[in-house]
Amino acid sequence: MRFSEDSFGMDVADDGIIPTSEFVWAQLSDTTMTLKRELIQLLLDQNIDDRINITEPLRVYMSKREVPEIVALRSLVRG
Repeated sequence: MRFSEDSFGMDVADDGIIPTSEFVWAQLSDTTMTLKRELIQLLLDQNIDDRINITEPLRVYMSKREVPEIVALRSLVRG
């Protein structure tokens, strides 16, 4: 998700813009990330979920608080 710099009346450096898909992940170590419910909830609370395509599987994930947060391994795939 990217906002126009003009809408805020200021310039925003490209490296200061965090894509939504990366915003909801938090780094645990050099190779692992966790899908943070609290960060997803921030987006849901803003009622912008339809614009950022939050789908039913993610809604189920948000409703299952008894299930631990998802942890994933990150690796660089060279093509």
